[in-house]
Amino acid sequence: PPIFQRQFLNKEQMSEYSAISSVDSCVRSYAKYSNDVDEIIGKCLGIAEDLNELEGQEHELATLRTSLLSIAETDISLKQCTEATKSCKTAMREFYQSSSTTDVAVPNLTKLYEEELTRVSSLSSNGAESHQSVKEFDNIQNPHQPRGKQASRHTEEVPMDATTSIIFSQVEEGLHCPFTKRYFEDPVKNTLCNHCYSKAAVTEILARRHSIKCPVGGCTKQVFTDNLIPDKELARKVKRKIKQDKLDRRNTADSAVQL
Repeated sequence: PPIFQRQFLNKEQMSEYSAISSVDSCVRSYAKYSNDVDEIIGKCLGIAEDLNELEGQEHELATLRTSLLSIAETDISLKQCTEATKSCKTAMREFYQSSSTTDVAVPNLTKLYEEELTRVSSLSSNGAESHQSVKEFDNIQNPHQPRGKQASRHTEEVPMDATTSIIFSQVEEGLHCPFTKRYFEDPVKNTLCNHCYSKAAVTEILARRHSIKCPVGGCTKQVFTDNLIPDKELARKVKRKIKQDKLDRRNTADSAVQL
């Protein structure tokens, strides 16, 4: 990528500090781009939700899905670039920590990056169709049926049996914070165990102590502030569920009035 080449071009003899700083600068840039892409993905999914509530929007939804596939490919590329750049940082640290670097030429970082990017890309077998955002999009179009077998909007709904009811109850339960017992608000994920919590609830507790035990039953991991990251995918799921709850309540009220 041009940003990487601008950082490293004609700097074959840079110092350790300069080399590592340049790599860190690239990582920060990729992180910014990834955040921008994630924001665009969120907006696309929001538009999909709105279109899905209207009749006769199949063409618009198909067009939006095509655009989302392109965005997903960009997201995949950014993640690969980030991983390749971090690998370059590791290689440079190892080079400078070596005891015999005085008589060895400093690695060409542009070449090293290209080699790492090729390696990372070869390890990735999942395309845009497997991207989480595309799966979310397909689930918005029909949340309970696989793509290609979607029922008509006017098809009568099949009542859920006991097993199906339990499954959906479990899914809904997964949208509740273990601290507040309510829907997640600004959810964050614990990278040590992948469990999630409402940000305000967990940060309020961690403000009074260094760490706490994960409140999810059976989990033995600790919760530290430094190990919490935003879970935007979960935030979108909660938003859709709250929206669906409001729609269900409105439909129930309308049915009651008719009766």
